[in-house]
Amino acid sequence: MVTAQSLYPALAPYGFESTGNICYGSWRNYAVSVLPAQYSIFQLSFAVRADKQDKTLAKSLRDELRQQLGKNLSTVLNLGNAIQFAYRFDNKSPQEQQFVRAADAIAATLSAHGLNPASTCAVCGGGTPESLCVLKTYQPVHAACMRQQVETVREQAQENKENGSYLTGLVGALLGALVGSILPIALIIGANTISAFLFALVPLAAMFGYRKFKGKSDKVSIVIVVLVSLLFVAVIDFVYLAYLFQQHFDANFIQGLSLAFQNLGRLDYWFDTSALIGDILKSFLFMGLGILISWGYLGRTSSAQVQTAANQLGTLRPNPMFAQDYGQAYSQDYGQDDSAAASQPRQSFYWNGQNNMR
Repeated sequence: MVTAQSLYPALAPYGFESTGNICYGSWRNYAVSVLPAQYSIFQLSFAVRADKQDKTLAKSLRDELRQQLGKNLSTVLNLGNAIQFAYRFDNKSPQEQQFVRAADAIAATLSAHGLNPASTCAVCGGGTPESLCVLKTYQPVHAACMRQQVETVREQAQENKENGSYLTGLVGALLGALVGSILPIALIIGANTISAFLFALVPLAAMFGYRKFKGKSDKVSIVIVVLVSLLFVAVIDFVYLAYLFQQHFDANFIQGLSLAFQNLGRLDYWFDTSALIGDILKSFLFMGLGILISWGYLGRTSSAQVQTAANQLGTLRPNPMFAQDYGQAYSQDYGQDDSAAASQPRQSFYWNGQNNMR
C-alpha cells in the first residue's frame, strides 16, 4: 500500500514539501496539494478559480482523464477555488513516475478547459498573488494578506484572553445545549422514539453557544462544554423515561416526570431494562461521537487558532507565476533583515514540473 511516508519523499526532487499530513508544491504553475485519503488513494488538488455551481465540470474532467489515467482516477470534485482529483497509486511503477503522469495529464486537461492556474489571492481576491500558502489546499496568496490574517487572529486571541468570561460562556453553553436538545426531545414526544444520532448535536450546539456568549476560549472551555453536554444528554434521557411512564400509565407529561423521578431505582419493575439501558448507553455514545466529529471546532481554542495561523504562514512560498514580486513582498512583510532568506527559494521560482528550469 502506498502511504504518505513513501510518496512524499519521492516528490521532494520536484520541489514538493510537506507539513503534517499534507504535501504541497507547484506544477506547471498550478499550486498543487496532495493529501492522503484511504488505501493508496490521494487527493490531488489543483488551485484554479471555477464556478462552484457548475455541476457538469467535474464529470467532464473525470470522463476525459479516465481515458488517460484509467481507473486509477476515481472521483473529481469542484471546490470552486480548486479542483480535487482522487487518484490511486500502485506498486507497479515508481510513485514519482505515477505522480508526474497524473499531474501532467491533469494540468493539460485543466488548461484545455480554460482552467488556468489561479491568479487571484485566496484571501482578498486581489490580483498578482506573489506567494503560495497552504489554506486547506495550496493556494496563491499575498504575503501581506497572510501576515494580516495572523495578526488578526493574535489580536482576537488576546481580546478573548483579556475579556472572555467562563461565566457568560457557561450561560451560552447551557442555552446552546438547550437548543440542541429540542430536536431529540421533539422526536421523543412526536414520534415515540429516541434517535441516538441526534445527541451528536448537543456538544456542537453547546460550544457554539459558549463562543457566542464570549466565553474564554481555552482548554477549560472544552471541559465546560463536555460537562454541559453530559448534563443535557442525561436530561433528554430522563425526558424519555418520563414519556415511557406517561404512555404506560396513560398520564399527562407532568405526571410522567413525577413517576420517572419516583421510580428511578426500580425501572426493572416497569420496563425491559436491557433495552432501556441500551438506548441510554447509545445516547451517551453518540454524544461522544458528536464530540469527536466536531473536535476540530471544539478544540479550536484561541491558542490553537494562533498556532494554526502561524503554521499556515510557515508554508508561505514564492509563486512561480509572479516570482519577480516575491522578494519585494517578503522584504515588506517580514522585515529587511530577512530579505536574504527570501532569496533562497528563488532557485525553484520557475519550476515547470519537468525536473528542469525554464
